[in-house]
This record gives sequence, structure tokens and C-alpha cells, in this order.
Amino acid sequence: MFLPSLPRNVEAAFRDLSSAKPDTRRGALADVVRHALGDDQLRVRAVPAIEKLLRDDESAEVRSAAAVALADLGAKQALPSLLLAVEDAHPMVRQMAINALGELKDPRGEQRLSRALRDSRPEVRYQALIAYARVAQEEADVFRELLRATKDDDQAIVHIALRLAEERAPAPGKEHADLPSELLDRAAALLSAEHADVAAAAAILLGNVRDHRAKELLVQIATGGGSGVSGRMPSKEEEQAAVELVGLLGYESAREALTRRAFGLARYVKDTCAFSAKVALAAMGDARAKSEIIASLDGKDAALRESAIVACGRARIVDAKDVLHDIATRDLDPRIATLASEAVSKLGVASVADADAPSDTEADRDS
Repeated sequence: MFLPSLPRNVEAAFRDLSSAKPDTRRGALADVVRHALGDDQLRVRAVPAIEKLLRDDESAEVRSAAAVALADLGAKQALPSLLLAVEDAHPMVRQMAINALGELKDPRGEQRLSRALRDSRPEVRYQALIAYARVAQEEADVFRELLRATKDDDQAIVHIALRLAEERAPAPGKEHADLPSELLDRAAALLSAEHADVAAAAAILLGNVRDHRAKELLVQIATGGGSGVSGRMPSKEEEQAAVELVGLLGYESAREALTRRAFGLARYVKDTCAFSAKVALAAMGDARAKSEIIASLDGKDAALRESAIVACGRARIVDAKDVLHDIATRDLDPRIATLASEAVSKLGVASVADADAPSDTEADRDS
């Protein structure tokens, strides 16, 4: 029987960075980071040692881990080494170096990331787009590159471009003028994309900014009709987001399907996105959905409880305010307390389907 190895102490961790075994060096990197995160002096010692591994180690896996370690330590002084690593012979190292540049959010990396957006390798362009969106100083530059990426031949890049654009969407209830009309028009054109996830992401982006051109597809996904030209269902993450949105946007034509998803017998034998459907129904005023979400706030299932906290804010369940306030002020887990506080702050904010949003009939006319 083999017992798991104990975490290395500081000196053992630094010593093992020079081990002859790549797996040992990689494991030592994690321990060095663990120790250095809580000690500024150790951090000063760790960064040059990790940079050396990034530059010189013979193992691509170790070099990749070194790039991640520098990002974890927020080592902006290692930027020159990371910029060199973007040219590494191994694709994994290139991708991790690009990812690290994005994590560090150092504007000095913007020019190199901009060049990486034109790389011939799609995996490099994919990581570069994520990193560039974090690093670029001008929002207009980010939107320009996101628009360009939605026309990429690689559908994974088109998909992530739409997701990154969604992250920049204005707060629910605001008009969508904050996003370039060209980008929204491009998303509208992608509603009929062959790739199901691309079509769904385009609909979710438009829905989040109250652009009702996405209504038909969002309702189609919520009722199980798939998305895009292929008619296939998108990934579960995209499906859940679409299901929530039809409720947040007040699309009454989806209510029956949402009710089946949330409370129908099928939820016992397959994933019907039941919780997302409850969030949608709660946003539409359904008493049962609101009651069950509120009840989950006191449940023993930690993941469900966390989801319920977020859902109360997203669906504007005002009846949950006192319970959320109690969690925000008394919960011993600071992350949960913060989530509850954020949910409370949203209860008085206009929702996506606020008072001046089009009715279901009006949305039909606008689409």
C-alpha cells in the first residue's frame, strides 16, 4: 500500500526544483507557489527560480507549469520570460505563457498578444483572444478584435469571442448601446450558425442586452428544439443560460416548457435544466419556483445553496431578502457571505425584463 506523499516544506520544495525527475520538479513548483503566496521574501526567491525552469527546463510539462506558477504569483517582473515563452517550440507552453500574460493583466504584454491573435495555429489564437481581452487598455480595441474573431474559421474561437463579448455586456436593465452595433449585428447573423454552441452563444449575448432578435432561438432552445441550422441542442452550459434567459426576458410563450423542465417527471430520469427553469419561472413571478429556491437557501447541499443565493439575485426574488441578509452578515464562509451580499444588492435593481421591456407580443413584432 502506498501512502500519499506529504506536502514539501520550503527547503524541500526549492531543492526539488532541481530534481532529475520532471514529475518531481513539477510537483515542487506547486509547493513553492503554495509557500511563496503567503511570504513576500519567499516570493522574491521563488520567481527567479521559476523563471529559470520556464526558460531552460527540458520538459514541456515543467515549462508549462512554470508559466502557470508565475501567473499564480502575480509575477509581473517575469513578463520578459513569459513573452519569450510565447515563442516556445511546444504548443502547450505557448498556450500557458499566453494565458499567464492574460492573468497578469500587464499592458506591456498587449502588443505581443495582438500579434498572437494572427497566429496560424487556432489554439494559439484562442488563448490569445482570452488574454488580449484582459490586457488591452482600450475597450474599442477589444471589441474590434472580438468582432474579427467572430469571423474566424475555427468555431471554438467564434464561440469564445461571443462569450467574451457577453462578459462585457452592460448590467441587466440597461440599453444595449454600450456594445458596438456591428458586434450585435454579427451575433444576429450567427443565430443561424451550423455550430449549435455558436448559435446559442449568439442568442445569449443578444438576450442579455435585451436585443429581441434572439427571442425565437432562445425559446426554441428552452422548449428543447435545439439551435442553429443543425437543430442540435447546445452544450449544457449554453442550454442552462438560454433557459434562464427566456424567463428573465419574460417570454411567456416558453412558460409551459419551463414548467415541464422545472417540475415535470422527466427531471427524475434526465437533466432537464430543472434549476435553471425554476430561476426563469421565478423571474416570471411563479410562486412555486420562488418558494423552492428560497427553501434551498437553508439546505444542506452546499452547491445547491450557493446556486440558490445567486438565483435569488438574478431572478430578483425580493421575498428572499431577509434570509440573504442573514447569510451575508452571519455566514462563516466569506465567499458565501459575499455572494449573498451581492444578491441583496441586486434585489432593488431593474431586471433584464424590467418595466419598460417589450411584452412578449412586442418582442415578436421587434424580432
